[in-house]
Amino acid sequence: MTARAPLDWLLDSTARHLPGGNGSAPLTADHLAHMSELAIWDWHGASGPTPESIADKRALTDALDRLPINSETRGEFAARIQLLAKGAVL
Repeated sequence: MTARAPLDWLLDSTARHLPGGNGSAPLTADHLAHMSELAIWDWHGASGPTPESIADKRALTDALDRLPINSETRGEFAARIQLLAKGAVL
């Protein structure tokens, strides 16, 4: 069992995973969901859902849902997530 992850840490981790070696590729909702799951695994491990990992996934999803994907590349969206992680209101 692990403690809850700080939301800014989860956002930063998602942003670091997002470009995936091709920051100029278009961002899709599926890619964003997959990369946010990797951020959860970075903190909690991939051994299975725990109450803490489920709560963190919900919090991360809620934060990312407030950022619409506007035909952006993975790199552009990652930059927006980095700003959100630093406390910017987007």
